[in-house]
Amino acid sequence: QIETIQLVAQMTALDGKGGGFLQALTIREWNNPQFAFCQPRHGHFAYFSALVDAYQRVLKLWADNKSGLTSDNADDLVPQLANNVDTCLEVAAYRSEYERDQAEHRAENQGVASAAQIDWQDFVVVETIDFAVDEKV
Repeated sequence: QIETIQLVAQMTALDGKGGGFLQALTIREWNNPQFAFCQPRHGHFAYFSALVDAYQRVLKLWADNKSGLTSDNADDLVPQLANNVDTCLEVAAYRSEYERDQAEHRAENQGVASAAQIDWQDFVVVETIDFAVDEKV
């Protein structure tokens, strides 16, 4: 069902939210439970609408970049990434490396913190073990 919702959301975004595609599909498939998410009373309608909005934003950014429009927005990296595979892969690799370093740092700090929580004064020496010099350990 998720694939159907995503595909219909893509087509709706291409046609426009108020376009004829969604209206015609909703009328034609009114009794079909597979397309019930097109009706506002359905539980998945909010997810469907959010997908349509996201797809429309991506299409708008792609169209703006194709037409040469520039903006001073913080989202300037998005159209560059959407249209340049090499840059997108570089950013993804950098982000992956950064997240791996952060995970290692957190694990390291967690090990230090757990060692600091041990109260070494609570331990008592019960017995000592002496090994002979010629004995292999």
